[in-house]
Amino acid sequence: MVRKTYLDSNILLAVSAGLEKEPDQFRMATRVLDEIGSGDALGTVSSLALMEVITVMRVKKGRETHRLGSMPDDQQSEFVLRESRSMYGKLIAELMKLPGLKFEHGQNVGVGTVMKNALNIIHETGGHVRPSGKSRFSGVGTVDVLHTLLAKNMGCDELVTFDKGFDEMARIDAFEGLTFRILN
Repeated sequence: MVRKTYLDSNILLAVSAGLEKEPDQFRMATRVLDEIGSGDALGTVSSLALMEVITVMRVKKGRETHRLGSMPDDQQSEFVLRESRSMYGKLIAELMKLPGLKFEHGQNVGVGTVMKNALNIIHETGGHVRPSGKSRFSGVGTVDVLHTLLAKNMGCDELVTFDKGFDEMARIDAFEGLTFRILN
């Protein structure tokens, strides 16, 4: 049976960044897409992942001070939106070429149910204090919980990501049966 693979947004962003900007992550992400393209896996992309992708693309374009600085203020937002839409469109066009990839919103589960489940999971899980770093406390993140709930809801067998924070998800009973493949 072919495994159903949920793609975290960072996989999509690595593909979009390309070989020149993110060589290691690009290679690993394209291997995952190759698995989908060859029929070894059925890929799933959620609306949440797509929302994260477009948001990150806008932030990246908004940081291009070398380009924005030379534009009048009223043209800067237009530039960010136009350029991020272009990047997003190119990514979607590439993804659409994969016959084994589906864009899903999830089953008929209300937002209230998803949020209640996410809140319960965050309350029930702990975390740990790291010896160093910007924030010393580490625990499950809200968006990561939502991605994982969606993956389970969509009947996925695995969630593929670069985010090491998903290690915590594997220990949560609600996610039993879902495998987390963390690429590094």
